[in-house]
Amino acid sequence: RLINYQATVVGLDRAIGVLINQLKDYGIYDNTTIILYSDHNAYYHTISNDLKGLPAIEYMDIDLNTIPLIIKSNGLNQSLNNKADEIESFDRFCSAYDLLPTVLDLLGIKFNKRLYIGNPMFAPIDDVFINEKNSYEKMSCD
Repeated sequence: RLINYQATVVGLDRAIGVLINQLKDYGIYDNTTIILYSDHNAYYHTISNDLKGLPAIEYMDIDLNTIPLIIKSNGLNQSLNNKADEIESFDRFCSAYDLLPTVLDLLGIKFNKRLYIGNPMFAPIDDVFINEKNSYEKMSCD
């Protein structure tokens, strides 16, 4: 199982490399926004649990649900570009619902926030997290 999963990861890594090389060959790499985001952990046959030494029942563990978001762009909102040297990474509870509002916000595109479930990831708002007991927890974002 693990070998098949690792082979898939290697295949994805190579595909991203091919895409980046083609963008550079076409001369459009510097004008292209690339977003890499995973919408889940490696849940296939509890691989994440096995790798992190957690029992299969522990599906709500924070380490299983921490996934990457990588944005490479030269055309992001100037206010974020000014902070770009300061931001290496940050931790915040987010979901796939937050991705589109985040991209619109970073590109400076005005949008009706009531039409989206998620919120821009860099906005100074509180996150709401539903825990395994179906109760709500408010998580402050500073």
